[in-house]
Amino acid sequence: MARAGTHGFAKALADEVAADGILVTVVAPGYMRTGRVTSLLEDRSRREDRSPEAIAAELVADVPLRRIGEPGELADAIAFLASERASYITGTVLAVDGGYLRGIGRARRRPPAGDPRATGAPQRHRPARGHRDDDAHRPAAGRARRVQ
Repeated sequence: MARAGTHGFAKALADEVAADGILVTVVAPGYMRTGRVTSLLEDRSRREDRSPEAIAAELVADVPLRRIGEPGELADAIAFLASERASYITGTVLAVDGGYLRGIGRARRRPPAGDPRATGAPQRHRPARGHRDDDAHRPAAGRARRVQ
């Protein structure tokens, strides 16, 4: 939900400031080879009594490029967005994540072993807590308007 909210905010802000020549773009980094990620891998390896390499391999298994990104790759994307060459890009999210994100707020995650989704068993639809299972509470299509 945080990613969807951030994307929505970027779009709304871009709409507000575009006439002033201000561009708004969100950069969503994936796993990058930084000291922080290395520290997190080492901490988790101690807790789980596994090697940091095994944990890193597990993390990148869901990344289509099958690797952790390099900080320079993220920096290059940001430098491009800050350049004149990106002067027509606004109100969007650039995922620099090796293909990990599949959509706003959705990453391809494998279900843990033993989870019924891992077996392909049919799943019963269950609405999110606090939400009704019908569309009666949603506004009718076409009623949304921009607040100024």
